[in-house]
Order: sequence, then structure tokens, then C-alpha cells
Amino acid sequence: MVRTLANRLFIVKVKKLTSVSTLTFTSMKIKFIAAFLVICWLNDGRTFAQAFDTITIQWQPCFNARPLQLDTAVYPLKNNDSITFETFKCYLSNIELVDDKKVVYAPENSFYLLDVAQPSSLHIALKLPTSLHFTAIQFLVGIDSTTNNAGALGGDLDPTKGMYWSWQSGYINSKIEGHCPLSPTALHDFQFHLGGYQYPFNAAAKVQLNTVASNKINISIDLKTFFDAVDISVQHHLMSPSEEAVSLAKRLATCFEIKN
Repeated sequence: MVRTLANRLFIVKVKKLTSVSTLTFTSMKIKFIAAFLVICWLNDGRTFAQAFDTITIQWQPCFNARPLQLDTAVYPLKNNDSITFETFKCYLSNIELVDDKKVVYAPENSFYLLDVAQPSSLHIALKLPTSLHFTAIQFLVGIDSTTNNAGALGGDLDPTKGMYWSWQSGYINSKIEGHCPLSPTALHDFQFHLGGYQYPFNAAAKVQLNTVASNKINISIDLKTFFDAVDISVQHHLMSPSEEAVSLAKRLATCFEIKN
């Protein structure tokens, strides 16, 4: 009888403890839900997922501010000479957005081949965190040495794009081809294939341009600036890494300008 009474008292105590635990758990759950609703209200109902905006970079190849057209358009040079273009391609890579000299956005594997013959290649869409503030954009005209050392890759870096020499010489950073009466060749043509990644002929050139945070950035590439520094009667074919290629690559980098 004593044992039966003790068992009953034990069962009653267990039920009380269970009841208290259930109430405590329920109370904690209510507090958690309330806290969650408050946080959502403070965030205007947004969830915890990161929100993004898309900005577009529009590249605008031109000559003396006139849109660059292949084969058909004739562009005047000084001394009553003229120039036409058959090809303009260049790699842009390592795109970064900067705020107060600090990189605030740097997408991975940002390698883009601009090709005037392919209009769709002249705009790039970037997905940025919402309300990201930046005051400048910077990038390489060309492909960095680390990527060159990796050998031929895919996508815009695929050798079938016609912008790869070999594992030893690497990628062609830019191609500028066309015709000009000043060229002493039989066809009066010129070909500038600028590239090289090994010291002392690393021809990838860095560009930094001040801008304002916007959902669209327009960047012109005015090749007149490049040809103002070239004497086509002397410089008309450049097809391998060299000191001259490095110099012309730096000159090409000065052709980029914000046009917002």
C-alpha cells in the first residue's frame, strides 16, 4: 500500500513537470514567432534572402565619336588619308566596382570578349547587391598572367574564338585589323594583334574610370586615340608579344571613357 501511494505521488509529479515543460516550450515558441514578426516588420516585410539589382555595361566602339562599323564605313585621318576596319576584338576581364579606393564588388571569372561583329557581345549584365554604392569601375584590357598560365579554357576564352596563340604566347588581348592607303603592303592592310603575358612583355593594361552608381554604364572605346599614336606607314603589322605590343596595349587602354 505504501508502494502504491508512492507510485501515485510520482506519477502526479511527473505530470506536473510535463505540464510545466509544455507551457515553457509553448511560451518560448510564441516569443520566437513574435520576434520573427518584429524583425520582418522592421525590414518592411523582406525575407532574409539577399536582394540583387542588375546593371548593364554598354561598350561603344567608335572612331572620332562615330560608331565603329566594319568593312563599309570610311573614317578620315589627318592629311586627307582614311581608314576602314575589318576586325575589332578585345578581351575585358577582372571587372571590379570601387568605392573610395576600396573594391566593393568583384564577380568571379569575369572574362568577356568584345567583338564588333557580334553586337550582343557589346553589353554585359552584372548582378549586384541592392543599393551597392560605387564611384569607379576598373578592369583589364586583356587576360591576366594567372589565367594565361592555366592554358586554353572555355566560354569566351575558347581558342575557337580566334584569340589564342599558343600555350607559350597565351591569349591575344586585342585584334585591330583593316585597310589604310598609308600602309605600304600590297593590300594596304594593317593588323595589330596585341598580347603577351610573360615578363617583360605583359600586355594586359589596367583601366580605371570614375562613374556614378547607376543601372547602366556606357563606356566608349574611341580608336582614334589609338591611331593618333600610330604611324601606319611604319607600324602596320604586329603579331607577337614584344615591347612595341606592350606600348600599343597601354595606348589602347587610354581609348576607354565613360559616356553616361
